[in-house]
Amino acid sequence: MPSIVIAEVWYLYQRGRTGTSSDDVRKKLLSGDYFYIDYVHHAPDAIATALRTIADPRSGAVLVHCAAGKDRTGIICALTHHIAGVHPDDIMADYLLTNDEARQRRKMDFLRGWLRDIAHQEVDDEALRVAVGVNPAYLEAAFQVIRDAHGSIDAYLEDALGVDAALRERLHARLLA
Repeated sequence: MPSIVIAEVWYLYQRGRTGTSSDDVRKKLLSGDYFYIDYVHHAPDAIATALRTIADPRSGAVLVHCAAGKDRTGIICALTHHIAGVHPDDIMADYLLTNDEARQRRKMDFLRGWLRDIAHQEVDDEALRVAVGVNPAYLEAAFQVIRDAHGSIDAYLEDALGVDAALRERLHARLLA
């Protein structure tokens, strides 16, 4: 089961099992155990592969997606935007488009049925909305972890992901041409 699904199910399970408040669970999700923070540390090869694929003109059109379409996708797209020189406020605005009501409703309906059928859990809309949505604090926390460990997002890109000047140039050519 993908890590993000585990994090979402953990959230829903904990909320139902313990009556834990949404705020308390959000804090837990932002801790070192949560996927965003773990992903930037433990999946640099996957992120680097995605960036190299985007930069490769032989790739044609590229669709970035993951199981939930918000977490791994959010990090990869945010880093791609950063490389392209997009202002941080615009990176966040794009990330928050994930919270589109129609998209969230579809994901909530799917996850509600999945949890009922597979995990035998009934969950409320508030819990489902947290599981399928994004929060500015999630991306901010991931970027802060990157800055704390590497000094800057650019240093992370170069040191951890191997995004050197040549790869940046190829990304610019594909994204900004």
